[in-house]
Amino acid sequence: MAHNRLYPIYNRMTLAEAKALGFDSPPVVLTSLGISPRDVHAVRTGEFRKPRKGEWYLSGAIPGAWKAPNDLSYDFHICRLVRTRTRTVTEIVE
Repeated sequence: MAHNRLYPIYNRMTLAEAKALGFDSPPVVLTSLGISPRDVHAVRTGEFRKPRKGEWYLSGAIPGAWKAPNDLSYDFHICRLVRTRTRTVTEIVE
């Protein structure tokens, strides 16, 4: 897995996390539908260890970022949140 890959997030962000990314309030996460906020993703930090309470970690058959509800007892890839912008580019190829 590449370290610069973007992963969806599947837990709600705190107000402090949202403000650190430049938002006035946390973007909506529809966890039950598997819908991540549009302009927020997670990237791997390069650490592989047991996540501590409140840290983001990568997990799942289709990898996504989850926030540790408490100190976990298994090793995972640790993530951090980043603000993103998606642009669609259409080119004519002849």
